[in-house]
Amino acid sequence: PANSKFENTSTGTITVGGSGGNSSGMAKLTDVSFDSNDLVKNNGIINVSGDKNSGMFLKSNNNDTFTSTNKINITGGTNNAGMRIEADSGTGIQKGVNTGTIEISGGSNNMGMLSSSTAYSSTGTVKITTVENGTAGGGVTSGTIKISSGSSNVGLMNNDKGIFTNYGTVDVSGGTKNVGFLISSGSQ
Repeated sequence: PANSKFENTSTGTITVGGSGGNSSGMAKLTDVSFDSNDLVKNNGIINVSGDKNSGMFLKSNNNDTFTSTNKINITGGTNNAGMRIEADSGTGIQKGVNTGTIEISGGSNNMGMLSSSTAYSSTGTVKITTVENGTAGGGVTSGTIKISSGSSNVGLMNNDKGIFTNYGTVDVSGGTKNVGFLISSGSQ
């Protein structure tokens, strides 16, 4: 329902793993038909490992904001994402905001935050997803994305017409072929 709240509290821990892929600690998918602006929050800890898993996953037609204020750990595996925000058809705006810490401490091809927007609305306009590391303005805690080991990992990755804004810190301190920001064709 529209007044639902989905929160991992400050004392909560969610662990997502396995090699089957497509698992998420917190998710809202297209078939849920209400706006969830500021209703889905990670205030605790989400641990991600395995293959093709996400700490927080949003794929929506609606106006939705996912926020992480504490920590998402990616401890290994491949093709995992701390926060994955995707647009589907429809007119809503999807947004992911990290004001906590996303840390990649191993594995390969993992992403701290991923924005992907290939869908079009029913009016034929291009859908735009927005991802922010940290927030602008007075006294708000900035987000941090850390990559300390592994290979070919990405702090912020932007596919297909997404918009990224970094107000925080992206720290790549170890591993090989790791990248702080990666922007593909169609990004803004």
